[in-house]
Amino acid sequence: IFTPDEMAARKEKYDLIFLMTKQRENGKIVAFLKDFLTEDGVIVTTQNGFPERGVAEIAGEERTFGCVCSFGANFASAGEAVLTSALKASKVCVGAYGEKAAFTDAAMKKIESVLLPIGKITGGEFYRKTENLRGVRYSKLVLNAAFSGVSAATGMTFGEAAKNKKTKKIVIAAAREVIAVAEKDGVTIEKIQGRNIGKILKKGGAIKEAFLRIALPFFVKTHKNSVSGMLLDLKRGRKCEIDFITGAVSAAGRRLNVPTPYCDKITEIVHGIENGIYETSEENADFLLRPEKNFD
Repeated sequence: IFTPDEMAARKEKYDLIFLMTKQRENGKIVAFLKDFLTEDGVIVTTQNGFPERGVAEIAGEERTFGCVCSFGANFASAGEAVLTSALKASKVCVGAYGEKAAFTDAAMKKIESVLLPIGKITGGEFYRKTENLRGVRYSKLVLNAAFSGVSAATGMTFGEAAKNKKTKKIVIAAAREVIAVAEKDGVTIEKIQGRNIGKILKKGGAIKEAFLRIALPFFVKTHKNSVSGMLLDLKRGRKCEIDFITGAVSAAGRRLNVPTPYCDKITEIVHGIENGIYETSEENADFLLRPEKNFD
């Protein structure tokens, strides 16, 4: 493990860099990292939301790849994390960003050489590649905006949010907003855990709505003990990535003229917690259920 200062002192070049930091400092971090890439080196961002565009603006489209991670983990210490999802359910999906990056065999082989062996540890299909990176990003954002956003605002685990009578309504509503934005954006959302999430969450009659609320805990059973990384940041008194999660949905909604009141309110509450105005509490669910109303 090398610190940034130690990397600079070593003056080595790398053909593959995985970007796993918080997005808030991406501009500075990517500008630092690009000088450490070999001539054909690439950056693979594992961050949530839509990080590739910002990375590509600095490092170049041809050097930018996205890696969507479907598992939860908490920071333990330098170089150590604790997995909070079921090991076998842990997966990653990698794709190239933009046309310039193409779907180069050389770049993918580098990435696969690191990620494929992890499947032997997880005992499942850990790695796959995609030509629909935006669709995979949106499918992950459905979960992030709904479960991570609610977890950050209320302090609940994903499993608790899926079971609670109030928060499960918020989770479903926020997820539907992401799907609506993706559809307007012309993106086909990839399946989540083999399920067509767009079809499942499409609004229906009373019977379907009741079934969906009952089934929700089963959809996240392999991640039931996970909490939002944003919640951990808030507990440590740090700014979190809410602007890149529900905030990203709201921004896309404004651009595409799609209303996103639940994502808007989640963002508002989490910013309020960051600034010491509100507290992380299950009582915040009451405000999230009335997204058109302000706290005061």
